[in-house]
Amino acid sequence: MLLRFHAALIAVLLIIGANAPQAFSREAADPEWDMIALEVKNHRGTVTRWQFTPLYGGVWEEVVREPDDPTAIPMRRYHALEADASRYGALLEIIEKLPNDAPSYENCEMLVPDSSYGTLRLTRGVTTTEIGWQARCIDSDYVSFLNILRSANELVAAWGKAVPTTREEEERGYR
Repeated sequence: MLLRFHAALIAVLLIIGANAPQAFSREAADPEWDMIALEVKNHRGTVTRWQFTPLYGGVWEEVVREPDDPTAIPMRRYHALEADASRYGALLEIIEKLPNDAPSYENCEMLVPDSSYGTLRLTRGVTTTEIGWQARCIDSDYVSFLNILRSANELVAAWGKAVPTTREEEERGYR
């Protein structure tokens, strides 16, 4: 009997707590996304990949291939990015230009072969929204979407290139 009472009391407290007004609004204090990440690939594999958060910074990765030796194993270089709220704000300002509904490359009318592709990942708490993209679509509305991604990628690449490599390893799958 006492066990049922405690179970009922806990259920009531959980219901009250879930419906109580929150004293702190996360939306008012934090940006819309906790982390922004982008991966750029081509037919040979990853070209660049990065992730950045306002509180913890992030990493910019580049895969470097020897132009004169196609048999050389590509090297993945990691560049640590320090946390910086103003940088995150600049990145977020670019990302906020994306349309609410990403255009679909599946209905593309104008295609070019052998172009880059990848995924934009926007994370808030435990939820990540993934938006796949294909640069082979050159329809005007899709190119506008790609230009926003390109601007974000160029911004983070500039940050990464400005700091030394923190780690280097052979690209997986090339042994």
